[in-house]
Amino acid sequence: MTFMNSFLNSIYRKLFHPLRIAILLAALAITVVSAPFESGAAFDPPALIGFWAVCLTVGVALAILVETAAENWLGKLALLPRRIIETLVFGLLMSGFVRGVVLMTYPPELAEPAYMWLLFLVLGGVYGFVALAKVLVHPTAQVEEESAFLKRLPESLGKAVNWVSSSDHYIVVSTDNGTETILMRFSDAVTELDGLDGVRVHRSHWVSRNAVKGQDTSNGKTLLLLKDGTKIPVSRSYREAAEKAGVL
Repeated sequence: MTFMNSFLNSIYRKLFHPLRIAILLAALAITVVSAPFESGAAFDPPALIGFWAVCLTVGVALAILVETAAENWLGKLALLPRRIIETLVFGLLMSGFVRGVVLMTYPPELAEPAYMWLLFLVLGGVYGFVALAKVLVHPTAQVEEESAFLKRLPESLGKAVNWVSSSDHYIVVSTDNGTETILMRFSDAVTELDGLDGVRVHRSHWVSRNAVKGQDTSNGKTLLLLKDGTKIPVSRSYREAAEKAGVL
């Protein structure tokens, strides 16, 4: 599977997540009822539903595209500045798209140029709020102080765990800063990893959800493709857990 296929697969998996679809439908109901940006005056009810359905669907898809691209190409950047860059890029692209749709569909007297800046502020603000919330509730940050596993790691290795694998009586731990072998039973490591944003996908492998960029399914086997180039197998017995965690 090529990098682009993995990239697109990651976007597809996020786009069709049940929770995201539910949020999209709720947002559609709210915008149709409230009819912001003079859309109620510009369209009859069926056209109004279609207008906001297109705008919101494109918005969700674009947000996922921007976030996934940032994870793949700005993964080494700290989370907060990365989210700020995502917010600016999304605000510019999405407001430009909506502005173009407005110019093509609105009556001329309602298509005010001032809406461009208002759209940027509103759309960018919404994305920024969600992005900031993700920073504030980032799972690793929440459990860093209490995680016994993270306390075991050498300071030079950092706290951003990507994957953990079993190797005889040892475990191999990979983070953004490198790889280290630690004397520890894998089962004990999995217990201590509970609370971090990841999942056990094999009897010998645990992966962080943020480290996964795609998957490769061939010859009846499923491999997770990680951002550092590592390929981690997913066994049948742990497949359901992997799906629930959102890594498949």
